[in-house]
Amino acid sequence: MSLRQEEGAVGERTSGADVVVAGFAALPRPEQEEAYARLSELRLRQLAAEEDETAVLIAALRRVADVTGGRLTPERYAAARDELRRNGVDVPHMAKLVRHFGGWAAAKEALALTEVTPVKKIEARFRARVEGGRPHFSASELEAALRRCADELGRVPLLSEYDAWREKELALMRARGQFPRVPSVSVFRRRFGSWEKTLVGIGFATADVYLRLEPPPERASRLAKVNRYSEETLRDTLMRCVDELGYVPLIAEFNDWRRRELARTRKRKVILPSDSPYRYRYGTWAAALAHFGFDEAAIAGRLAAGRARSDASLAQYQFGRPAA
Repeated sequence: MSLRQEEGAVGERTSGADVVVAGFAALPRPEQEEAYARLSELRLRQLAAEEDETAVLIAALRRVADVTGGRLTPERYAAARDELRRNGVDVPHMAKLVRHFGGWAAAKEALALTEVTPVKKIEARFRARVEGGRPHFSASELEAALRRCADELGRVPLLSEYDAWREKELALMRARGQFPRVPSVSVFRRRFGSWEKTLVGIGFATADVYLRLEPPPERASRLAKVNRYSEETLRDTLMRCVDELGYVPLIAEFNDWRRRELARTRKRKVILPSDSPYRYRYGTWAAALAHFGFDEAAIAGRLAAGRARSDASLAQYQFGRPAA
């Protein structure tokens, strides 16, 4: 192989950095020190030329580190800054670095990262930390987290599924060097009141939410009764009652019908919700009836009739005794 071919082969395997390092290693020790100083100065000029505040502050830290022999403490920084300023080199006050990076330790970390990480990435990392350190989550952050979880699962998430997804997301963020910031279940509960109200409040379809919350038989015993039924189950039960009674039922009439149905059936497991899921989910019995499409005038008429019967019954008693 000719010398030119050998050089070509080496060039294919060797980067520019390899050439510089090889040349640096071949220099005598005094010349290595001079070469390192020149390279450091060139690097500082390049950082300053970027006109980026992070780059300028890191360049200032590097100058101070060169003066102090790499030992960076607040006291040494202040002393080196005074010396450099007397020599005409402008160096920012330490308070500016602390404000920018979020602390003195973070500023020194940023300086160390310049050996392996571009300044732009360092800036993005520290900006994410500052933004991620906010104590409260906005409504858009809550919705984004829940939507991401649902998209990854392919369905409306149960509380336990969201919790497991969140732990995985936090681990990934830490591995990437990002600030670990994903809202916990307790954040949603404080904001919306319950996981069920969270899902509906974020904007998931009500039918999808309650279809997910209505569990298979092996999990049903672990949920509160008010959370065990889908909207379809509530609708079908109410419509059966209305069809058999022939009118919009009051709570007492609905529960009387339900008891008769439970006594009549021979099935071991019958899905017949009481009035509690309706009131818990929609606020009142009247609101539940309106939700399932009954006319407001018909509802008001039935409620008025029920109150009239109650008043008539109470009028027969005074302080718990029959009237004279």
